[in-house]
Amino acid sequence: MSKTAPKNKEVPFVKAVVARSERPTKLVNQVLSKYRIEAVGAAPTARPLRVAKVSFSGTKTLHGETSEFSFRWEVDGNGVWGIMADENLAGKSSILQVILWALRGRPKSLTETVEQWIEKVDVGFVVDGRPMQVKFDVVDEQPIGFISFGEPSKSPIINNFADTDEFQESMQEIMLSALGLEPIPTSQQAGGRIVAYDDGWAAYTGAFLTDADSDAIIGEQTGGDLIQRLLQVYIGIPWVKTFFQARTQARLLEADTASRRRKLAGLGGKSLEDLESDLAEVEEKIADEGARSLASQRLNDARLERDALTKRISEMNRSYGQAQDTVELSYQSKVKAEQLVNAIKEENAASQFFGSLKPHSCPRCSSSIGESQIKKEQTDHACSVCSKPVEKPDPAEVAAQLQQAEERLTLARKTEKDATKFVNKLERNMASARADLEVVGQTMNELAAAGTAADAGLLQTEKDRLQGMIEAARAIFESVDDNTDELAIVKAASDEANLRVQTAAISVMQEISAEVTRISQTLGMKDVESVTLKRNAHVEIVKGGSLSKWKDLSPGERLRLRIATVIALSRGSQKMGMGRHPGLLLIDSPGREEMQPDDLRQTINELIGLTAEYPDTQMFIAMTGKPSDLSGVANDRIVHAVKGEKLW
Repeated sequence: MSKTAPKNKEVPFVKAVVARSERPTKLVNQVLSKYRIEAVGAAPTARPLRVAKVSFSGTKTLHGETSEFSFRWEVDGNGVWGIMADENLAGKSSILQVILWALRGRPKSLTETVEQWIEKVDVGFVVDGRPMQVKFDVVDEQPIGFISFGEPSKSPIINNFADTDEFQESMQEIMLSALGLEPIPTSQQAGGRIVAYDDGWAAYTGAFLTDADSDAIIGEQTGGDLIQRLLQVYIGIPWVKTFFQARTQARLLEADTASRRRKLAGLGGKSLEDLESDLAEVEEKIADEGARSLASQRLNDARLERDALTKRISEMNRSYGQAQDTVELSYQSKVKAEQLVNAIKEENAASQFFGSLKPHSCPRCSSSIGESQIKKEQTDHACSVCSKPVEKPDPAEVAAQLQQAEERLTLARKTEKDATKFVNKLERNMASARADLEVVGQTMNELAAAGTAADAGLLQTEKDRLQGMIEAARAIFESVDDNTDELAIVKAASDEANLRVQTAAISVMQEISAEVTRISQTLGMKDVESVTLKRNAHVEIVKGGSLSKWKDLSPGERLRLRIATVIALSRGSQKMGMGRHPGLLLIDSPGREEMQPDDLRQTINELIGLTAEYPDTQMFIAMTGKPSDLSGVANDRIVHAVKGEKLW
């Protein structure tokens, strides 16, 4: 007795492409192999990435004085790790940024000042159960060091690097392979044509950090379709890799076809034989003795010079427009830098002025303020009028901020000066070129009166035009003159893979959207009724009975929705066993964007709850507050700087 075939059994991918393209199986296999389009229908699984150690050291320079610093933290383990400080500017975010520096091979948002202070970095990771050490010195603003991947006793892979580019290339080479990820194939417009390229490891790391500096729902870049590709890869939807590969190649083939059609249209509808016949007639006329006069040669030379000058002026016009834009942008940067310097100076001066005031009587009841109260203000730092603590700015912090702002101002002024000089130089060059063009024009007018010479010039121009058309036509005809079969197969592969992605994504996206909705409400977005996260990374939010888009949300709402999305991606991928997010989350300053204290506490509890629900997660939370704000996290998992101190 035969068994009943399973319902909804998926047709083999190649067979489906054969049916869609109406091309033979052998040809379909050849084209898919040629363009490296793989049938990847299995749901990929995540490989974990963990931080094991963070260590860096260097020398600070403040007010012309230098002091050495060092930071070392052993963090080998899953769960929540806290980076806390009682006040801002204590070095919390810098610790996360050093981790990202070692992970990416290039700094992300590390301030220039801190980057210049750091001299040595040593960060340890555990990648899919294997140890990795990233260690380097910073010499002349370039990292010089090595990456060791694997057990020390088992001949680990060691990659040395001597600059940022080599560092980034080495990290991409190791991390993509170790985590089972692949460069995401895509294409873009460049130089008037479509070119293929890959987004590498740095793009993936954008989904580890959640802060208030990105406008994207996931990752750090906006524009294009990188966000949706990151989202789909990290969710682990089957057939996503195949879809990206096929779509990229389809775009390239379509662009190539359109280019050929434009070139053929430029021949004026004539065949190659007609063009060659026209060229022969023109060459016969040029061979006439009278057409080879000295005037003809001079006219031809003048024409070439005119064309060269015209092209040069056109290029300078484009450069001039770009240079003017640069001047305007540099001027705006200078103004902003000046405003920042003045703001710091004014704020510090105001603080010192009001701090030096000595009141004689209460402004409400006119009672006199005694000398004992004045002294108490000096010793206990409590206001002699209202008894509230008197906050005094840290001179070192003010000086550091002022120094950094003045350095930016100096750079902005130099940039504006250099840009202005370049504009003036272009103006002089353009004036000179236009004068030369006028002289050449006068010469051509004089030679045109020679009759035969003018005819010779026209014949030479026609000869050059015909030769160019024939050369273009031969190039087109010598190439593959019809890529209809290949384009049909690649487009069929793209359409089939897209259909399979859509089918697989329906239930996954519904579950993740429901989880994002629940977490968003927990994080204080009480008026949110539903959040729908689409496969293209667009977000629809129903709140207060009306539909809102991502752009309509406030900065605080965007931050909370980003956090909710990262949590949902991690939970959803682990729950369904098909995600590819390696489980490393870096949360920087969750209370930075107008989040109320109660909402912030709920946010922190939800983040901690994630690691309790899914222990295969490692999360770093950097925030202003005390260790007690991370309820349930042991103190030995928290680095903390009390008021007036720094973390490093």
